[in-house]
Amino acid sequence: MDLISERITQFNRAIHDFMKGDLTPEKAHVLVALANAQHKWVSSAIAACSMVQRGKADSKLLKRLEMKNIYDETAAIDLGLGDPEVDKVKCPLKDELILRADCLDYSGSHHDDCSGCEIGRATKDKLLGVMQ
Repeated sequence: MDLISERITQFNRAIHDFMKGDLTPEKAHVLVALANAQHKWVSSAIAACSMVQRGKADSKLLKRLEMKNIYDETAAIDLGLGDPEVDKVKCPLKDELILRADCLDYSGSHHDDCSGCEIGRATKDKLLGVMQ
């Protein structure tokens, strides 16, 4: 998972925990302060990624962002909410969003193609409880 997705996922989980009452207002206040500190950096990174995807910047920028693990075009943001079987992830082989359950099915019949996929490993962990 790239850094942008990781930060958004962490923040969404914290909001979810706060709404359930599992996060104290004091901890939520600290979380908001930290999120504000990162906001400018994340906004700049997202703008750079958007420029690359719209063809307004060269692919070298995208490669630099990927090398620094700031952005990965195969990542999908995991909100950490709901049923993991209906979560969608971006399959790097199919280059489209698919259900985690479909990812698991596809990787079972295409093991050689999917063996090194980080998204597939995370899917197996979420759906099967398998740490790889």
